[in-house]
Amino acid sequence: MSAAPLAEAGLLGYKTQPTYTMTSSHQVTRPLPTATGSGNYALHNAAVAYINSRRTADAVVITRDEVEAHLRTLPRWRDSQTLRDVFQRIIVRLTDHGHIVPLQGNFVGQRRHTAFTLTARQRQFLEDLVSGVDAIAAGDRQTIKHSQDQARRIISDPARVRRLITKAYGASKLATNPISAVDKQQRILAVLRAHNGPRQKWSTAELSPDLTKYLVAGTLAELARAGKIRGENQPDGPYKRWLLT
Repeated sequence: MSAAPLAEAGLLGYKTQPTYTMTSSHQVTRPLPTATGSGNYALHNAAVAYINSRRTADAVVITRDEVEAHLRTLPRWRDSQTLRDVFQRIIVRLTDHGHIVPLQGNFVGQRRHTAFTLTARQRQFLEDLVSGVDAIAAGDRQTIKHSQDQARRIISDPARVRRLITKAYGASKLATNPISAVDKQQRILAVLRAHNGPRQKWSTAELSPDLTKYLVAGTLAELARAGKIRGENQPDGPYKRWLLT
């Protein structure tokens, strides 16, 4: 089952990304260059300086946790809430430019991985749901009676029934998503071929009104999981540039 419907329902969070971004060990075979220009490269250069200092031989293996721990010793980033995310982007850039080599370990042969996250509320809901299903399957009379009582309360409340029917209709793929998955993918791939790496909102603008931004986002995720496209995070904002693979 795809994780997208569960995420859309608010049951969990997930992020699919290239396998190498999820590895923790990287091999450094040559001195890393410092960054220059008008941008804020302080963290990048601090990380590079530490990694270069670790190169006592022709090659060295470093881990993200090791470098991050060092950066935390520096007053500027000791209490930073965004250090891990920013440092992850630095690792990705260094990997993309061929300056460091990811050691994939158990990920060998796998191009993409998905990481799942649960909030405390989501975890509690799923635990209660599974416990309830297990209790009903085991024939627990108290749980079955509680479920029956709850069903009767819902059915006896017309307003609540209408809200649930409306919600179910809105979540129905057949009602809200009449375009086939193949058609959506072909149309989005056509946009990507016509434009050199459009952002998601550009794709949505060209495909509207047939495809909503949610359908475009879901189809982009499907194409990325299939290895047909890749999304590159951009340094000047929280968006991706989509490219054909």
